[in-house]
Amino acid sequence: MTPPSRDARHGRRRQQEKRWKIEGLCTESYRSAASGLVCHEAAMYVITDDDLHLGVFPVRSSGPGGLIRLFDGVLPQSHDERKEQKPDLEALTLIPPYSDLSFGALLAIGSGSRSNRKRGVLLGLDACGTVCTAPRIVDLSFILDPLAAEFPQVNIEGAVVAGQELRLFQRGNKRHIDNACGRGWTGAAVVSAWQQAAYRQCRHSLLAFGGFGRS
Repeated sequence: MTPPSRDARHGRRRQQEKRWKIEGLCTESYRSAASGLVCHEAAMYVITDDDLHLGVFPVRSSGPGGLIRLFDGVLPQSHDERKEQKPDLEALTLIPPYSDLSFGALLAIGSGSRSNRKRGVLLGLDACGTVCTAPRIVDLSFILDPLAAEFPQVNIEGAVVAGQELRLFQRGNKRHIDNACGRGWTGAAVVSAWQQAAYRQCRHSLLAFGGFGRS
């Protein structure tokens, strides 16, 4: 039997990669309760505050989009339980190229209003603006915790990158009406935080399995 050509192998690998990227089609050509939107190249990326997926929609058509899973697990159907457990992603922005993210990345950011809402997700993009890496969960406590000293309740509702600077938008409520724009961080700092956490996890695993070649 003739072995598959290099092009065929690459095509099969691309199909395999696509399968993990797009988990399934949206049943509608929209997402309800959308909280963040990035329109980049040929795709619109949408997050919602009570789901575990990123929605992906084509810019040039009104057909259904796809879903990319960001977090493991399943959220409860009950409103109160779902509210308690949801990651509460409230902001989505593009960050510039840095390190192995040669064409930049999407960054989804939790509201920071509870301990389980301080996570972010990095998704690397390729030259066409298509998601090309698995989700990278990053602990954003180093950004969000200091804000608790400034506001009675942290509630991030938007984000943007201006130049290299990451800016976060704090929204007030009925009791605490102050709105604010926090600045002074960079997308590179977020990527570095993920890299450092990944290194610590790898090192812990190597130690657990005796992987440093000690004699």
